[in-house]
Amino acid sequence: MGVFNMIPEIGLLTVTQIDWPTFRATMDKVLSLRPDTDINRLPVDLSEDAKILLNIAAYYGWKIENPLGVLRRLPPMFMEYLSYSFFIACDNSTWEEFNPTSNLNIIKRELPECLLLITTGTLAAWYQTIITNLERDWQYTRETRLLFDKIMITFERRGLNYLFEGYRKKVLEDHTFLLEKK
Repeated sequence: MGVFNMIPEIGLLTVTQIDWPTFRATMDKVLSLRPDTDINRLPVDLSEDAKILLNIAAYYGWKIENPLGVLRRLPPMFMEYLSYSFFIACDNSTWEEFNPTSNLNIIKRELPECLLLITTGTLAAWYQTIITNLERDWQYTRETRLLFDKIMITFERRGLNYLFEGYRKKVLEDHTFLLEKK
């Protein structure tokens, strides 16, 4: 490995997809539930990921008249139904800090200049990884914090920012951030 610190790069490879017509028909026919009617009344558009989580909550008997409130207090069990795979490029020192903290499935390929990782886990595993590693200052390198920051921002951009509303970002001098409970 080189002596330089590589800025980690990530890319989202896969996300759980739902066959909505089948799911909705089964929910309606078997459970007499139409969670999409409550979801569609919202004045904001929710991401597909958020809609899946709300439908899972309805399946478990949760009232979803307040969809945003449901998303804010979602139990990890519901997050087990969504899965994400990321392609990550980083240097060895970032890998050494990232790997021991992870409860994800990781495939690693070593190249002369970097490591390439395919990391897969449920939303619950990713959420726990993010919170565990950004909620306190573990004195990670800037590159490792940047890796966790980029992963969290990816979930926020996928419309799952409501999951992190109990935290505020504490921006550090190096422009990375940690999380603080509100």
